[in-house]
Amino acid sequence: MLSRGLTPFPELAIDAALLYVPVGAVALVLSRAGISFHFRPIIVLLTVVHYHYAGFALPLVTGMAGRIVTDDGGRFGSGIVGRAMAATTLVIVVNLALIAVGITFSPLVEVVAVAFFTVAVVVFALSILGAVVPRVDRIRGALLSVAAIAVVWTMALALAYGYSAYPGTPQLVTIDEMILRHGSVNAFGFALPALLAFRLKTPESTAE
Repeated sequence: MLSRGLTPFPELAIDAALLYVPVGAVALVLSRAGISFHFRPIIVLLTVVHYHYAGFALPLVTGMAGRIVTDDGGRFGSGIVGRAMAATTLVIVVNLALIAVGITFSPLVEVVAVAFFTVAVVVFALSILGAVVPRVDRIRGALLSVAAIAVVWTMALALAYGYSAYPGTPQLVTIDEMILRHGSVNAFGFALPALLAFRLKTPESTAE
């Protein structure tokens, strides 16, 4: 990333995915060592999970999807979809770190960052349905469609949970509900089919 710079955005997203993995690893060490600072132990443990899915799987899928629709220079198109994918890719890369800052220091920053993050993920998921799925074969298209629909649902839950974190607001979703509905669907409804789609060989590469 240092030699290439911050563009193309799909490559930046993939680099960010790889850079977020050690963050999850550090959180795992802290969790297993029983070090939770001022947080509840469950929060540190869920940080481990979060940085392997929202931190690793999501930016990786974002970057791989971006590669399909960008030109040879890694640039998105100048149309509405292209601009939306470029902007949401950048938000997905940056806002995960902002959410962590908000959780640590400021509920207001957390709520705002979560709102931007969830909207960006939803817009990107819809862009996958409209721009990426038509460009891939049927099997990969079906897997990516399932992933895109699943992540829209999980982001709605994330927004509800982020809103509940602000002082004086009602608790719309509990941590237990987030683990069951948000976490499980992200793992098996989003990450698994999306990553599988990009691991599958295309008919052209198989023929070669």
